[in-house]
Amino acid sequence: MPDTARRSRTYNSMRNLAYSAVWQVVIYLFSFVNRTVFVHQLGQTYLGVNGLFSNILSILSIAELGIGSSFLFSLYKPLADGDTARIGALIHRFKVLYRIVAGVVAAAGLVLLPFLDVLIKDKGNIPHLAADYLIFLGLQVVSYLSQAERSLITADQKGYINTTNSNLFVLLQYLLQMGILYLWQSFTLYLLAQAICVIASNIFINRKAKRMYPYLRNRPAPKLEDAEKHALWVKIKAQLLHHIGYVVTNGTDSLVISAFVSVVAVGL
Repeated sequence: MPDTARRSRTYNSMRNLAYSAVWQVVIYLFSFVNRTVFVHQLGQTYLGVNGLFSNILSILSIAELGIGSSFLFSLYKPLADGDTARIGALIHRFKVLYRIVAGVVAAAGLVLLPFLDVLIKDKGNIPHLAADYLIFLGLQVVSYLSQAERSLITADQKGYINTTNSNLFVLLQYLLQMGILYLWQSFTLYLLAQAICVIASNIFINRKAKRMYPYLRNRPAPKLEDAEKHALWVKIKAQLLHHIGYVVTNGTDSLVISAFVSVVAVGL
C-alpha cells in the first residue's frame, strides 16, 4: 500500500475514533436527561413498555441474519481496488436483501400484535398501546432501508459521516421528545418524534451517499455473478449463529420479566 494511502487510512481511522468518542459523551448525557424526564412525566409503566417493545424488536432482528457484517466485509476489497461495478452490484444486492428483511420483520411484528396483552402483565390503563407498538415496529422496518448506504460509507473509512448524521438527529430527537413530554405527556407523540427523526436521518444519508458515490445512480444496477453470490451466502451463514446468540443473550430479559412479573418491573 502506498505511503499516502496508508497515511490517509490512518487519518480517517483517527478521525472516526475522535468523532465517535465526542458524540458518545454528548449522546450519553442527553440520553440520561431524556430518560429522567421520561420517568418524571410518564412513570415506570411507560418506561417498562418502552423497554419491552425494544426487546421484541431486538428478537425480530434475528431476521437480519448478520447480513450487515457480511456485506461490510465484502465491500473492503472492491473499494480498495476502485471497482465501482462490483461495489454497485453489492449495494444492489444488499438493498434487495434488506427489503426482504424489512418485510419479514414487519410481517412477524404484525403477527405478534394480538398477543400484546399476553406479553404485558399488569399494564394498567395504557391508551393507544397497539398504535404505539406499530410506530415502534415501523421504526425498526424503516431503519433497514438506509443500511446499504451507511455500510458503504463505513467500509470506505468515512464512518464519522454516519456518526455525525445519526447523532445529530438523535440529539434533535431527544430535544423534541423532552419538549413533548413537558407539554403533553404523550408516549405516542414521543414515539412519533423519534420516527420523524429516523426518517429524516435516512433521507439525508441516502442523498449524501449518492453525492459521494455517483455510480450508485447507474441503471440498471450491475448484477453479482453466481460465484460471488455463493461466497456472500457463506459469510452470512457464518454470522447467523453469532447473531442469534447475541439476541437471545441480550434481547430477551425485558420480555421475560414483563410476561412473568410485570411491565413496571421492566421499568425499574
